[in-house]
Amino acid sequence: MTHLKSSILAASFVAVLAGISLFPSPGAVAGDPVSADDTEIRTVVGSHFQGVIKGDAALLEKAWDVGSGHLKYISKDDAGKESVTVDSAADAIQRWTKSGSPGSEGKVVSVAVHGDRMAVVAIEFTWKNGSETRNLNEFLTLFKLNGAWKIVNKTYVGKSRPARKDGGY
Repeated sequence: MTHLKSSILAASFVAVLAGISLFPSPGAVAGDPVSADDTEIRTVVGSHFQGVIKGDAALLEKAWDVGSGHLKYISKDDAGKESVTVDSAADAIQRWTKSGSPGSEGKVVSVAVHGDRMAVVAIEFTWKNGSETRNLNEFLTLFKLNGAWKIVNKTYVGKSRPARKDGGY
């Protein structure tokens, strides 16, 4: 029995080091898609990624609830004081489609579906614009509206970088 306990503890320790959860929390799904909702959510997030990268308004409008969606991030005023800035999805899409961001890439870190109408997706996005590269941590909130998943909120910060005056990409 002691050998069995030791083996289980060792396997758990190795799994934790490898970033694998042996006991996932209810409602949270990380890694490969395991449900229809998870697959649909990842498709919507992929449209968001490709829309930003290609500067494609149609992809972004497919992913976002443009009329109600918004983004929140930390920005600085001219005196250097930080505050939370809120942009509409429509304004963000207009900004993202001016030129696209070739070379940028996004990665889904986790998907958590809550009930059958809301999901939160943690992502890492590497934004590249010419010689500038920014690594961002983002949370997307999606609602299932009329049978389709739509991004309604994006909250993000740069990794280990101070807030910018313009708020980011």
